[in-house]
Amino acid sequence: MEEKDFKTFSGFTMIIIQLVMVLLALSFFFLPSFESLGIFLLLLIFLSFGGFVSILPNDGVLVTLFGEYKGTIKKSGFFWLNPFLKRKKISLKAFSVKTELVKTIDKAGHPVQISAFLKWQVDDTFKAHFTIDNYASIPQMETELALKEITGGFCLENYGNQKLGEPIRNNEQKFIGLVTQNVLKRIKPSGLIIQELQLLELSYSGEMANKMSQKQKAISNFLSKKQTLEGAIELAEKAVMKLQDKNLVTFSEKEKNKFVSDLILALCQEKKEQ
Repeated sequence: MEEKDFKTFSGFTMIIIQLVMVLLALSFFFLPSFESLGIFLLLLIFLSFGGFVSILPNDGVLVTLFGEYKGTIKKSGFFWLNPFLKRKKISLKAFSVKTELVKTIDKAGHPVQISAFLKWQVDDTFKAHFTIDNYASIPQMETELALKEITGGFCLENYGNQKLGEPIRNNEQKFIGLVTQNVLKRIKPSGLIIQELQLLELSYSGEMANKMSQKQKAISNFLSKKQTLEGAIELAEKAVMKLQDKNLVTFSEKEKNKFVSDLILALCQEKKEQ
């Protein structure tokens, strides 16, 4: 069973009807043998006062009659319902929550920690109220489970090793999309939906954070030195070719190699000092 709309009756219209009934009941007291009917009308009027309900924007009212679901009112306003109907207010506002710091293992086998911020709201009031107890705790719990599950299919960083697959840092939107889909699948039976999901923290955990930081620095230094060396070699080659083209210097093979080596060392040393 799913949520259904409950047909409402204007509360202002009911007030007018009550006033007419009051006047009618009072008139019966002036007619012989109609006093009992007037009393009966006054009792009905008294009971009808229990049917008024005021609904604010972004609030809903779930209506049941003797345990049977009759529908949900999602529009705001002033209404009158059967006084015997039981009403349960359910907020339709968007709620925001921050997950706990989830510790898990990425595809590369490294311990990582991750947390997220999400906005959620009730979409189906029947499912939210009747299918699960304390539905408000479901989005955070299911998001934390989804983060663990999806993180296992990614590595935090692959450092150029394509065998490790896609790194989260370079594919954050894709990662968020997969987590959101996973969460929606989990919470849909509870009548809830996700409006927004963002990553708050994503890093290696514990001692691994220091190790990966050192590894990242080493790789960065290596790439920098490699770039410097490649640049020095290119400049040395161009210098030799230019000298030979203009017949300024004639190199033997041994002299050429020594000149290039000395020039490369000089260029790398100059780069290091800078």
